Amino acid sequence: MSENFGPIEFVVILVPNGDTIPAVTTAIAKQFEASSVRLLDAVAISRSEAGELDFEEITGSALGPLLLAAEGITSDEDALHLAATLSAGESALLLAVESTWLKELTVAAAAAGGDVIHADRIPAAIVNAAAAVID
Repeated sequence: MSENFGPIEFVVILVPNGDTIPAVTTAIAKQFEASSVRLLDAVAISRSEAGELDFEEITGSALGPLLLAAEGITSDEDALHLAATLSAGESALLLAVESTWLKELTVAAAAAGGDVIHADRIPAAIVNAAAAVID
């Protein structure tokens, strides 16, 4: 495969029996037609060469046409956790992103008597390395 992929998520949906799967797969099909995410919040984090940390809440106005759907939902603990991984001179942008397709899938799974019991993101580098082995 020569295509580069972005990060992917594994989603495990637990349903009571195979008869309820069609209701969930219908929701999945709908998401391919209108796949999208919503940006909820954004925080810029920088560690100076001297090791000092700077946190900047990114406001909706700084993002141009993108609107933050839940500005401030990212906690100080979330930002501090990420900051702890930064080396001197590094910066990061912490985004809280809602996968709207997963939200709808969760509703469909619940309506079918089930639940989304696990979701995990696989970094793009790992996905692309695995795809290269498939070639």
